[in-house]
Amino acid sequence: MPLRNLFPMGYYCLWAVGAFLWSQQLSAASPSVTPARPFVNAWHNLAPTEEHLISVTHTSDERAGIAVGGNGTVLRTQDGGETWRALTGGSGSQAVLQGVHFTNARVGVAVGDNGTILRTTDGGETWRAPTTGSGTQAVLRSVHFADEQS
Repeated sequence: MPLRNLFPMGYYCLWAVGAFLWSQQLSAASPSVTPARPFVNAWHNLAPTEEHLISVTHTSDERAGIAVGGNGTVLRTQDGGETWRALTGGSGSQAVLQGVHFTNARVGVAVGDNGTILRTTDGGETWRAPTTGSGTQAVLRSVHFADEQS
């Protein structure tokens, strides 16, 4: 599976998802970091899952992040990406989740195949589909909101 999504976590950290969740963290004191070579081969696979991951983001608490992907997979970090854990019940959906966005530390939305829309109000621990459904069977690939009211 190709690289699907990159998310910068500051100047010295980058999360990338594709078949897995990768993190590259560089030390400011690293002799390998130069303007001509800002990233070195220091990628680490952090994902405790066999599912393909497609999208990753952080909440407004930059230490917390969510990655989503195949078979309704949702992974969560609360330590800036050092460790990730799969949610016990996943998202409650079997759909491939294609995109995820948080408007604050608690409220987020994930979207995916067959018009799947899921919402969380507890930082990604539990996810619920809207009672009215999405009204489409299209693949929803990304999502973004300016705030939790929009």
